[in-house]
Amino acid sequence: MTILETLKEALMITSFVMVIMLIIEYLNVQSNESWGQHLRKSSVLQVIFASVIGVVPGCIGGFTIASLYLHRFVNIGALVAVMIAVTGDESFVMFSTMPSVALKLNAILLPLAIVAGLAVNLIFKNKNFSPLTEKHFKIHREDHHEHKIHSGPRTHGIHISFERAALLLGLIIFIILLVVGEINFGYWTLESWEKITFLVISLVAVFIVATTSEHFLKEHLVEHVFKSHLIRIFLWTFGTLLFLLLIRDYFNLENWIQHNLLIILIFALIIGIIPQSGPHLVFITLFLEGMIPFSILLANSIVQDGHGSLILIAESRKSFLIGKGLCILIGAIAGLAGYFTGW
Repeated sequence: MTILETLKEALMITSFVMVIMLIIEYLNVQSNESWGQHLRKSSVLQVIFASVIGVVPGCIGGFTIASLYLHRFVNIGALVAVMIAVTGDESFVMFSTMPSVALKLNAILLPLAIVAGLAVNLIFKNKNFSPLTEKHFKIHREDHHEHKIHSGPRTHGIHISFERAALLLGLIIFIILLVVGEINFGYWTLESWEKITFLVISLVAVFIVATTSEHFLKEHLVEHVFKSHLIRIFLWTFGTLLFLLLIRDYFNLENWIQHNLLIILIFALIIGIIPQSGPHLVFITLFLEGMIPFSILLANSIVQDGHGSLILIAESRKSFLIGKGLCILIGAIAGLAGYFTGW
């Protein structure tokens, strides 16, 4: 693979990620309202809800449960559950490049998060270690009025803003490349069912961009999804692929990894502590190229939770340390079990 092919591959992966993130952002805003109040009534429901929303691609689950935790809507068990279930922006990459593996991973993380969350509640007696705060809900007031009535082109005649036109053009080009077969991932080719799935997803994204309000378009899609995530995901993806491309010319990386899996597992657990999406793409890439087993990818996914922990570091470092410590313990057990059983 050449540097040009690596650049193209990174662009394609990033494009898939952005399309999926666009739809998730839309669904997140559409479903927001008073559901948080009902969670206080049941600690079991808190854990189940945290686990389910945690496996939703992106950092939405992490931010949501961390905010609810800081507002004392949910307890420590729910917080640990979402930290286990969430895989941050990396989940978009996994669903874009290896959807069957992503589904398998989530099928493991979901029940694991529920069991761990319930166990933590028994140990800590449903405690909440955070100070009460009112800072972190991200839904804007305009979302309750503008967004739900779709005040896009259909209600504003033929007026189309620059942002809307640019997003529509980008999506149309992306769909054309997908249909004519120009989109593949180097070593990883898309099967026909995957192409159909991504085509449907892309058409849904076109509908959202064409019909949503200007507020949602600019504040959520442009400012949040694209400006906050696009460049970082592209740089980490391209950087990881480029690093692996260059290192193959000078070092037998695959052979070294196969003989030092315990060291790689330790790195996977340590890097998982980082409250940021990006560094964990290294382990996704290594897995995609067959250099590490599934158990190490699982261990890293258990510990890492995207940007959700940033709220905890700012407002309740004790909760962050407790949550990450438990995630590291569970991730280490899963990784060592895989190491000794060969999966």
